[in-house]
Amino acid sequence: MTAKTAAAALDQTMDQAADLAERAIEGTRRATGRALDKVEAEVQEAREDKAFSLSRAVGQVEALAARTRDQARDATHRARERLEDAGDQARAYIRDEPVRSVLIAAAAGAAMAGLIGWLARSRRVS
Repeated sequence: MTAKTAAAALDQTMDQAADLAERAIEGTRRATGRALDKVEAEVQEAREDKAFSLSRAVGQVEALAARTRDQARDATHRARERLEDAGDQARAYIRDEPVRSVLIAAAAGAAMAGLIGWLARSRRVS
């Protein structure tokens, strides 16, 4: 083998090595691109799942708030009806038993006055 043949063989081998390196680099680029695409798809899916979960949670909170508001409205309505019934019963009792009603009111007033006086004295002592 002469120097020229050896140089040509070396050039050819180097060209083949360069071609192999270029193919390896291109294969790596494609594999990396596919891996990045897969990661990007998974990230997007996670974002969509997160958005869906958040949206579902917001919907549940809104539904709970609506139920709570309805229950509060119903409880207020029932309490108002009971107070009206109690007022009607008190008026009927006063109409039917006026003397007894006045005596009960006077006794309740005296009890309240006594309680207030006792509380005022106990605070001055303390």
